[in-house]
Amino acid sequence: MKHKFLLTTIGIILCGTLCVAQNTISQAEYEKWVDYVNCKRFVAFIDNKIAQKSGEIGDKYKKDYAERQKSKLNVSLLDKAPKYNEIIKTIGDYPKAKMLSEYVNAKKNGLKQDWDKAQLINYLLDLPADKPSTDGNGFSGYLSNATNLLKKDLQNQIPDNLFQVKEKEVKQEQPKEEIWQTVEPTPTPEIRQTFYEEQEAVTEEISKQPTKSGSSFWTWFIWLCIIALIVALLYRFRKEWKEYLSQKFNSKPKTADKFVADKETKTPTKEKELGAENKRLLLNIKQWENDNAKLRTENQQLKNKVRELEQQVSELKNSRQQMPEVIPQAETKTETKMETSELRKSDKLYAANIIDGIFNKVTELPNDYSVFELTLLSQNTASFTVNSNAYSRVLVAPEFIEGCEKQILNDSPSNLEIEIGEAQYNNDSGKWKITKNAKIKFI
Repeated sequence: MKHKFLLTTIGIILCGTLCVAQNTISQAEYEKWVDYVNCKRFVAFIDNKIAQKSGEIGDKYKKDYAERQKSKLNVSLLDKAPKYNEIIKTIGDYPKAKMLSEYVNAKKNGLKQDWDKAQLINYLLDLPADKPSTDGNGFSGYLSNATNLLKKDLQNQIPDNLFQVKEKEVKQEQPKEEIWQTVEPTPTPEIRQTFYEEQEAVTEEISKQPTKSGSSFWTWFIWLCIIALIVALLYRFRKEWKEYLSQKFNSKPKTADKFVADKETKTPTKEKELGAENKRLLLNIKQWENDNAKLRTENQQLKNKVRELEQQVSELKNSRQQMPEVIPQAETKTETKMETSELRKSDKLYAANIIDGIFNKVTELPNDYSVFELTLLSQNTASFTVNSNAYSRVLVAPEFIEGCEKQILNDSPSNLEIEIGEAQYNNDSGKWKITKNAKIKFI
């Protein structure tokens, strides 16, 4: 309830603040209006000079103004006007135009929130009658016709809702303002000067009127409405507010008897909770004891297995010490001799390759690795050539017949021309060694 009341109060205050702020002009919006007036003033000034065929403006400046400057500055909406620094860049080096633009731009620092719409427009359109001295009645008289058109433009574009309260007061108390707004001066210099003086007099008279007090009255009226709403809400929720205050400021600490009573009421529930917790802990302890017993039995079994393995290792060590030494070299020699004796029983032998003039991997039967074929001429001599089954491999990769004399006659050979070589068996090494090398041509 407290939160609802506070949120309602804050919302009412914010709404009241927004209502008051609706009748104010922001500085950013006001500066846009000043830039818009600045653009219109500059375009009217240059158009008048060109229409009068004044010698102050050269042909080059006229051409640049017609092609680029006028289209950029002669905007029709307040929000589309370029800023002052862009206006100065567009003006260039023309001194009178710079003087006019600087005078208008200085109005950005003169905003007053107690103005009504007529006062604001008069301030934006105000021009000096003594500057420049070379143009008769100054900028004010020189641009009087353009001032009337610009005044109507601003009255149409500047929103009326910013001045609703102030405009009503001015219309009721100052009927002369409406009559003055409908009067348009004649374009003669004398009437222009007279009109400008009357305009200043009316502006001063309007500024002396109690517009500021009127706006402050409405501000106070809005705040009084807000206060009345807050009081009404306090009265509406007075019961809830009293309960909240009594709970916050009249709450007393518990006495000893009440504390004991509360403790007695809470004790049974706590004992029940503690009993359930103890049972849960006891069950966990029993589970842990069972798991511990299982781990102990498994640990004992592992110890027994380790002892058995240690005993087996010690027995193996003892038996190995009692075994006689074996000479592996003699064994290998007998095996090779047996292999050669068995190989020499057949008429054909096959070898995989030649290393340092000695045939390697000699077998009685051909296999996938057999490249050379040996034909026994006697017990210790043999002729050799390339195995016919290995032709295709040798044609693709001549490296298979390393140890023979090669002659490649064609980059893409399709056949082999072989001059048979000879080999002799060595009884000591049990190997076949080349005595006459084979010559192989790739054709």
